[in-house]
Amino acid sequence: MNRTLSLEDYVSLANSKLNEKIPALLRTATPQDAESIQKLNLLIPGLEYPLEGIQAILQEPKNLNYVIQENQKPNPKSREPGGYSPLLSFSLAYPSQQFPKIFKYMHWDSSEIPIEHNDPKALCLELKITHPSLQGQGIYKVIRTIQELAAYHTGYNKIYLQSFNENARDIHAQEGYQLLREITLTENEHGHNEYFMRLDLTAQRNQKNIDYLETARAQPKPTISSQLYI
Repeated sequence: MNRTLSLEDYVSLANSKLNEKIPALLRTATPQDAESIQKLNLLIPGLEYPLEGIQAILQEPKNLNYVIQENQKPNPKSREPGGYSPLLSFSLAYPSQQFPKIFKYMHWDSSEIPIEHNDPKALCLELKITHPSLQGQGIYKVIRTIQELAAYHTGYNKIYLQSFNENARDIHAQEGYQLLREITLTENEHGHNEYFMRLDLTAQRNQKNIDYLETARAQPKPTISSQLYI
C-alpha cells in the first residue's frame, strides 16, 4: 500500500498479528468491560485494583484503553457483561493529568506519587494484564504496540508505567522501557516494591511498531467475529 494507514488500519493489522498466535479480537475497551477486567486482574496473586478505579479509567472516552477477547461466540456461562466473549488481556492508559482523579482509588501515601505524573505530554499505563495461561506468547506485545501507536499519533511523547514484579520489569526493559527507579508502596498496609519505567515515543519507536504490525500484511486476513454477541 502507498497510502498512509490510519489507526483503524493498524488495529486491523494488529488483529491479523494476534491471530497468528491465537483466535482472538483486539478492540477498544468500553465501560461494560470493567467487571471482566477486574476478574482477570484477580488472577494475579497480590495484585488488587478496585473496581471503582477501573470504571473511572474506562469512563473517559479519550483514554487509550484496549482489550483482547476470545474470538468466538460465548456460551451462556462464559458470556461477559455487555454480551462480550471472555477477556484474555487488557491494557488501560490515561493522560498524566488524570492521575489525581485515579489516585483517590489507590491505597497510596501522597508522598509515593511520582513527580512524572505532572508531565502534560505523558501517557500513564496504569493496569496491564494477560491471562496467566497465555503469558509468554507475545499477546501483550500486540496490545502494547497498538497502544504505543495510538499514543504517538495522539501527541504524547512518552509513556510511564509501574511494573508490578521483576518479571514484568524485565519484559518491558527488553522492549525498550527504561527503568527510572524502584519504589516502595504501602498499598493495603503491606509494603511492596514496584518498578517505575519510561518509554520515549520517538519517530524511530513509532516506525518500529509499524514495521512489527506490517509483517502481518503478507498473512491471510483472519475471520474476525463481531465484538458483541446477543
